[in-house]
Amino acid sequence: MVTAAEHLERLAVALDAAGWTVDRRYDGTPLVRVSSSKAPHIGESIGVVI
Repeated sequence: MVTAAEHLERLAVALDAAGWTVDRRYDGTPLVRVSSSKAPHIGESIGVVI
C-alpha cells in the first residue's frame, strides 16, 4: 500500500520540475506547501487522505 507521504512526494517532485517552490512537511500529518517563487507569502498546503 502506498502511504500519504509517498503520494505527496510524487506530487512534490512533479511540482519542483514545473518550477514551483515546494516545502515538504512529513512529520505529523504529511503536507506539501506549494508557492510561487514570485509570491512566496501566498501558497497552498496539500494533504492526502487514504
